[in-house]
Amino acid sequence: MRAFISSVYLFLYAPILYVIYASFSRDIVWPFPPSFTTDAYVELFDNALYTDALHNSLMLGLGSGVLSTLLATAGVIGILRYPSRRRVPVCTQRSSTCAVPRSMYRSRKHWRRWR
Repeated sequence: MRAFISSVYLFLYAPILYVIYASFSRDIVWPFPPSFTTDAYVELFDNALYTDALHNSLMLGLGSGVLSTLLATAGVIGILRYPSRRRVPVCTQRSSTCAVPRSMYRSRKHWRRWR
């Protein structure tokens, strides 16, 4: 099972690592043999269109992260502050999403045994 998971991670992350490697290469089309340079990044940050887009993306990402953190914190405080009969089912329902992959793996393992 460990070899399978490792091969899936390799399959998923190898293209990302290749893009990073190719971005530092002098020839982007065929980056072999390696000759590293940062010319592509200098061109990227000299272009005002891309720097404005980067600024907008960072501001949107930071703003939505802060807003969602504040709303989630307020929701948790609201759930935990007022005792209720429904508090336990609500907390169980919210935390059960973390256990779904684990239970799916166990049911698959159980199904193989009865096959």
